[in-house]
Amino acid sequence: MKIIDLTHTISAKTPVFPGTPPVKVKIFATVEKDGFREKLFQIASHVGTHMDAPAHMLAGGRYLDSLPVDRFMGSAIVVDVRNRGGMELGPEVLDGVPEADFILFHSGWSAKWGTPAYFNSYPYPGEALANALVKRGVKGIGMDTISADAADSATFATHHILLGREALIIENLTNLTALPDRPF
Repeated sequence: MKIIDLTHTISAKTPVFPGTPPVKVKIFATVEKDGFREKLFQIASHVGTHMDAPAHMLAGGRYLDSLPVDRFMGSAIVVDVRNRGGMELGPEVLDGVPEADFILFHSGWSAKWGTPAYFNSYPYPGEALANALVKRGVKGIGMDTISADAADSATFATHHILLGREALIIENLTNLTALPDRPF
């Protein structure tokens, strides 16, 4: 089985959503001085490649550790949305897409990682697409952007629709071009 890393590396230079405290990394033990190396990380829970739990947006929602482990496993398919016009993705992006437990949206946005442009005008699944995904019964979605909602969203409708059905949201993916163009 081939394994492909879809995560960004965490460091003190990791970009964070505007308003989120920056990542801090402090070396507090070294091999030379202490006989071992250890670092202290100060990081918000939604920095870098991460998974949103229902508790992220829903009062009384479950945390990841309380979900059954089978919620994190299953078939997946990449949906290429690089040439779709506009930022809000509609349900038509699923036309002809085979059923899968996880739908990963490849917009190419991860190429902007580490730049201010990463946080603006990125493609995201709109409410109609979120409802179509819930109707399909997906376990989760993933994307190579900062959020499943528009940067200026005040309601976070897509998050609420998906997380309300315990469909997980994986944000800030990278390396989606390395995945097959068929279900895996």
